[in-house]
Amino acid sequence: MNQLKDSAQRVTIIDEDLLSFPTLRAAAGHPKAVFELTPDELVAMTSGQVMSIK
Repeated sequence: MNQLKDSAQRVTIIDEDLLSFPTLRAAAGHPKAVFELTPDELVAMTSGQVMSIK
């Protein structure tokens, strides 16, 4: 499987409720690899689409 082709087809959706928090914490694949970021940084970092998820 071509990973570049596979990753180009993925869409990142960000729950709009996350935008109400001043900071978020995300794990980078391991419980000891947690980092803090703002919702705006999350959107920029992932090129995600903010949507209402109810």
